[in-house]
Amino acid sequence: MQYSDVSSGESCDEFDSSIHHHQPRGSHHRPPHRPTHAVVSDADAAASIAAQPKETSQRWLNWYMGAPGTFVGTLVGLCIVEGVRVAPAVKRSSQAVMYDIGDAVHTVGALYFRALTFMTLPLAFLTIALSVADMMMSKRMFRVRWKLVGLTLLTTLLAIGQALVAAWLLGSRLDSTKSYEFVMGQATNTTPVVAWQCPNITHPADGLRTTILVAHNVTNDLQCVPSWGPVNGSALDERLFLVTGISSSMFANRTAGQFTFDSMSAEIINTLVNLSPSNMMDMVLSNNVVGLVVFAVFFGQAAAIASSPASDLLDPIQFMRELHAIFKTMLSYVVTCTPLAIVPLFAGPFLTGTQTARDDFPRLGYFILAFAATCTVHVVIVLPAVLFLCTRTNPYKYLYLVRGALVFGLGCSSSSTSLPLAIRLMDGTNSCDRNIARFAGSIGTGINKNGAAMYIVLALVWTIRNAGIDTDLSVLKYGILSACALVASLAVAPVRTGGLAVVLCVFRQVTGLDIVPYSLSFMVIAECIVDPMSTVVNLWGNLVVSRIVAHRSK
Repeated sequence: MQYSDVSSGESCDEFDSSIHHHQPRGSHHRPPHRPTHAVVSDADAAASIAAQPKETSQRWLNWYMGAPGTFVGTLVGLCIVEGVRVAPAVKRSSQAVMYDIGDAVHTVGALYFRALTFMTLPLAFLTIALSVADMMMSKRMFRVRWKLVGLTLLTTLLAIGQALVAAWLLGSRLDSTKSYEFVMGQATNTTPVVAWQCPNITHPADGLRTTILVAHNVTNDLQCVPSWGPVNGSALDERLFLVTGISSSMFANRTAGQFTFDSMSAEIINTLVNLSPSNMMDMVLSNNVVGLVVFAVFFGQAAAIASSPASDLLDPIQFMRELHAIFKTMLSYVVTCTPLAIVPLFAGPFLTGTQTARDDFPRLGYFILAFAATCTVHVVIVLPAVLFLCTRTNPYKYLYLVRGALVFGLGCSSSSTSLPLAIRLMDGTNSCDRNIARFAGSIGTGINKNGAAMYIVLALVWTIRNAGIDTDLSVLKYGILSACALVASLAVAPVRTGGLAVVLCVFRQVTGLDIVPYSLSFMVIAECIVDPMSTVVNLWGNLVVSRIVAHRSK
């Protein structure tokens, strides 16, 4: 069994004893003298001086990728918004023109989401497949792996339940009614309407001239009726004809249609169909992340069966590891653009008029507070309770033991990077099997993501409510969101903003809206706060499950 990014785990005493030569009993050989002051050569001094610029550049890179870079990107976006608004030409423009400008700016930022999704989904597929293959390859861990999967499922469901409670408590604090419409005295539709002129004849009922062709609301019959105010396009009237640009011969604001189901059973069937797509290419083209996870599980099992170390053929698992490293490197290139992508993603919605700082910053603050409270409850109460019920040990003593790894994970926002330190600290527990703990910790990094599941649920609720389509959030819809979050949490990449791509894919699957909603763009701002907390929850949940699986009864 190969453990990726896992240290040897030997204790400090074992390490210290290994660096000294064993002296036979009775030997009077004196160990070599260790000078108190090290002799520094000119080459060492030159190397030290050369390393200083590298440390400085690394410090600036960390600043750019961290919260300061996000803060600066937000400020630049605000400055662009205010600069555009005070321009004389813009002041003379209508709200419809401002909407077009803002939507064009947001489209530039939406390219970031396209690139993020393009890299995240293959990486998620390989991560899940490798985790499943590693479990299948370990024949000695048959009972352990099923116990690991069961506990992972339990803790993830508990995390999703807490996220649903937090979403219910938030209620209407996240609601917005202007996300797909702009304001022009009154709310109007973003799609242009066209009015057809009828022959100038007299209506037999009232003697008025009939000049406008409309469709009857009940019978859908075409009728010629007198003109009235709403027909002029100042407000949406469902009897009018909407302009569509199928051949791109005319410009029309983009529209998107939501899924509509005749019954609850039809919506459930649609969700089940997403779990089993008709073909692999359709799954990839439609960004079906739920189906991708299910396919990755079976693909990993097949790869483990097909892998044979004694064969001269190419090992499929090793090939998958190489691809995983390539996609992870490519994803890091996309993540580096996050502070730059914040500028158009933030400025676009403000220019359209659908979002305002006064209304949406408090809503985003409620989201962050709710997520922080949910993480705190899960880390301090729920997971320790599960650990105590399963092992009858003091969970807070174990939490204190691995606190260094959790703090490190909070700083680096990567559970995989924190895993070697976490396993080294976990080795200090005398009542658990080290080999099993390392096996469970290595596999759990890819499949045990409590924080990601909570993030997906709350982010979806935020996106839907802030987009003004919260009327679809029925009890059944919450259940579907929970099921999708349970499966899609496995696809969250262990990098910053890795969860955003998954949230966008699930949003499109659940609502049928093939767009990047403005409400999701605001999530990029909160990532610098939410992502480290999610990493801590992922790591702590993995350590708790590993401790339970490796527990040895006294």
